[in-house]
Amino acid sequence: MRNLSPEGIRRELMNLPDISRALWERVHEIPPGRVSTYGTLATALGDPIATRWVGFELLNHPHSSDCPCFRVVRATGQLGKYCLGSQDEKMARLRADGIDIVNQRVDLQLHGFAEFRGSQPLQHLKSIQEIVRSHASLVDESSVQTIAGVDVSYHGNIAFACYAETNLDTGELSWSHVATRPISFPYITSYLAYRELPVLIQLVEEVRAIRELADAVMVDGAGIAHPRGCGVATMLGVACDLRTIGITKKLLHGSVHTTKMSCGEIRPILQHESRIGAALRPNPRTAKPIFVSPGHRIHCEQAIEQVDRVLGRRRLPDPIYWADRLSREAAKS
Repeated sequence: MRNLSPEGIRRELMNLPDISRALWERVHEIPPGRVSTYGTLATALGDPIATRWVGFELLNHPHSSDCPCFRVVRATGQLGKYCLGSQDEKMARLRADGIDIVNQRVDLQLHGFAEFRGSQPLQHLKSIQEIVRSHASLVDESSVQTIAGVDVSYHGNIAFACYAETNLDTGELSWSHVATRPISFPYITSYLAYRELPVLIQLVEEVRAIRELADAVMVDGAGIAHPRGCGVATMLGVACDLRTIGITKKLLHGSVHTTKMSCGEIRPILQHESRIGAALRPNPRTAKPIFVSPGHRIHCEQAIEQVDRVLGRRRLPDPIYWADRLSREAAKS
């Protein structure tokens, strides 16, 4: 694993590998008379968790008469769906390719192919998260006088990221900025950070060119309460040298009991008996908690305190509410 500096991490995040191109390069490696599976292709890219995305991509792509996508089947040998809609047509293409089909299944022992070449880009991205996690600092720093939130919305293939600062006394918006950028990374479970980080980094750079950033930035996404201990809040914090706090509406990692929480109650999110965040019921209007975890340059207890400062009448903290609202409005317009 390479030891990247924060500047090197930022460059990596702004120049992500082309996952779709890598997938189709592997699909074209499947020789006539052989088939592969959605899961095998995902594993060849570096992570079987991408299996669902592989299936989506093969159903939704610019198709041509010589496209080899028919050579991809399910892990059971069942044919699976075909981008042209007709499974009979997929079966005919496979038989014309010299593949035996019995009871709507392909014998993977006989026809299966998994000898893919090339690098594993998703494995590379996981290694980047490990490096970022090693850079993350979870210590208290100076006091927080200003707080902002960031969030991303989408319209077509364009991402709209909003930075919103709020008045700590009233919760109202005090300043905002929106950045836009074409989407370069697909939606793959547990890799959402890579879809959002290029536009979020661009947003931070644009705001820095205009004015001083807030003392703490809340991110609509996880901090260290993440399956790899490094969600989008941690990655953005390390890449841009920001004090960040992660806020999610669902628990992504760790364990916490959230039944019968009273208003304002805080319960720890634990991982192997270590506290990695907290569930917090924000107000009496909702029984659903939010989940808070430190991202970078902040301690867990301090992160919870800062979130508590900016909870108003809504479920989400005021800075996240405004960033979400304004990014959606920008995407719609």
